[in-house]
Amino acid sequence: MTLLSSQDRRAAICLRLSDDPHKGTSREGEGIARQGEDCDDHAEYNRWPVVHRLVDNDKSAMRRRPGFEKLLKLIAAGEINVVIAWSSVPPRVRWRHRNLEEHQRCPHRRSTPTSCVSV
Repeated sequence: MTLLSSQDRRAAICLRLSDDPHKGTSREGEGIARQGEDCDDHAEYNRWPVVHRLVDNDKSAMRRRPGFEKLLKLIAAGEINVVIAWSSVPPRVRWRHRNLEEHQRCPHRRSTPTSCVSV
């Protein structure tokens, strides 16, 4: 396996919040914004250019998540080669078993690391 330099990386930031407590108010999306700031800082620290930002706000892992579905397509197409996700344990990007199975079947997944940012 060839190690990629930071300049060769193409990152996607994957943001998700299961239940936005501020949905429908002027504060909607604040949690996603905080996750995004942490992930942006992580990308900048590692010198990884962010080429995609995928958001599933107020999306439970039990429902369809368009951002996650697009993430799998980007990995399969080779458009990104690192995933940055804000995380508590377990990583939010692959919460459900079905999502993990979809990720496992995805071409290029072995060469697409997931870098989790946690606080």
